[in-house]
Amino acid sequence: MQDSFFGFDDVHNQARMLVDDERVTAYARAIAQVVKPGDVVADIGTGSGVLAVLALRAGARRVYAVERGGVADLAQRVFRDNDPEGKIRLLRVDAREAEFEEPPDVLVSETMGAFGIDEDMSQLYRVLLPRCAPGVRLIPSRLRLFAAAASHSGLGRDLAYLDAFPGVDLGAVRRRATNRPGALRVTPEQLLGRAQCIADLELRTSALPTSYSFCVEAERAGAMNVLGAWFEADLAPGVQLANSPLTPWTCWRHLCFPLDPPLNVVPGQTLDVSLEPRISGTGSLWRWSVRLGPELRGGDVLASSGGNLRDFSLQLGLGLATGEERVPSGDLEVWAALLGGDAGGTVEELTDRLLATLPLRFADRNDARDEVLRRLSIAGALR
Repeated sequence: MQDSFFGFDDVHNQARMLVDDERVTAYARAIAQVVKPGDVVADIGTGSGVLAVLALRAGARRVYAVERGGVADLAQRVFRDNDPEGKIRLLRVDAREAEFEEPPDVLVSETMGAFGIDEDMSQLYRVLLPRCAPGVRLIPSRLRLFAAAASHSGLGRDLAYLDAFPGVDLGAVRRRATNRPGALRVTPEQLLGRAQCIADLELRTSALPTSYSFCVEAERAGAMNVLGAWFEADLAPGVQLANSPLTPWTCWRHLCFPLDPPLNVVPGQTLDVSLEPRISGTGSLWRWSVRLGPELRGGDVLASSGGNLRDFSLQLGLGLATGEERVPSGDLEVWAALLGGDAGGTVEELTDRLLATLPLRFADRNDARDEVLRRLSIAGALR
């Protein structure tokens, strides 16, 4: 395996997910129900390979295990120990580039993250569907996103500690830290009201929303310092998996958007909420706001790092979702000369060319534009 202290290639991270009984049992039940004898199955982001092996046990005659990371080495060893007939084929490629000798009858993936959409599963499914058999079954097939008001004691303690740090004013740290969502565990006791479903995604057809506007209601008094968010996935008929505070704990925590200072709420009050992916591109980079009457709280991940918003977007090689155009630099002409291509055009024109050349690689235009920005950034060809 490749060395990794924090990433999914880390065997400790894989083991942590494998000992999550709620997660593994739900997927095992869904795979046993959905996969039929003789099926071809594709496991997208196979990780340790356990879902691929479960598909084999359910009767699949061929399983394609797709994994681009260094953990593929671990998966290969797991396959050697559990698949003596070699029915599982490891494809060490990005899922968007995966080609199957036989079209899969079933797509299975657990690329969700704490908010359900963090790891691009919905986009990957829509890219891969044309390469699958007609009527391909999906695990999961549907994803619902939820949010609720909460008062998180851990966040409150941390901020109080920063405020009282001996001999040092850490206000700048506090301001930047509270402009970044974090993975925290919200308990039922910390909830100030019931959760609101903010999106219901049918993964065969649904494009990701460009923004989320909704209301949450306070049902008890408290200091709201967090908007907590989580998911519920339909893995198969009658089989769901969720990381809600009201369900048994899983390896996932909850995506929490901090509010500083807190909003003091009482039962019956309604709060207007907006969540916006701040940058077009990979990763969940958010701007959020919560309004209670005249009081407004929120944050912007672009304010959590050095420089201004444009500086941060340049560091990431991405464009602001607010519509600010990113312009290819003169360096693009050098790359084009080396590769025999045409350097002309705006980001939008380059997106048109990419879609015309590789229409099956992208779920939609926004997906293709993100790839243009990423590639230009790698080439150092944005200004």
